[in-house]
Amino acid sequence: MSEDSPRSPAIPPRWIPIGDDPEVCRIGEWWDVVRVAEGIGHRAIALLRTDGEAVGPVVLGDEGTSLRMYFLMPVGTASAWQVPGTVPLGMRSHLVVPPVAAVEPPGLHWLVLPAGPRLLTHPATLRRAIGRARRERGALEGTEES
Repeated sequence: MSEDSPRSPAIPPRWIPIGDDPEVCRIGEWWDVVRVAEGIGHRAIALLRTDGEAVGPVVLGDEGTSLRMYFLMPVGTASAWQVPGTVPLGMRSHLVVPPVAAVEPPGLHWLVLPAGPRLLTHPATLRRAIGRARRERGALEGTEES
């Protein structure tokens, strides 16, 4: 298990697949999703933890040639989410959710397992962390990012 992944929850939420196979879940029923590039997502998680903020479930999956993180957020987040470099996913979208035992690469897996059925990352704290991560990356690359 990676250091970003907590232990398996004692009683997984109802939307976690039972068994060894992932399942397609409708977004907007239990949670909304914010998709972020892997590098920005890792840094955002580190910033949230440094600031003592809760980090809800995060799925890591690949889309072709790049890895993407999917932060599970409170329902309704996607409709108001406007953060550069991210993609909000709400109603009419779906997410492939890995089984609770999938906590290591390769393939679709939990980077941060759900700690409970309602513990999700707070939108305002993730928004700030992503902004800081993008500014840091811009400074490292010698460009300005907002």
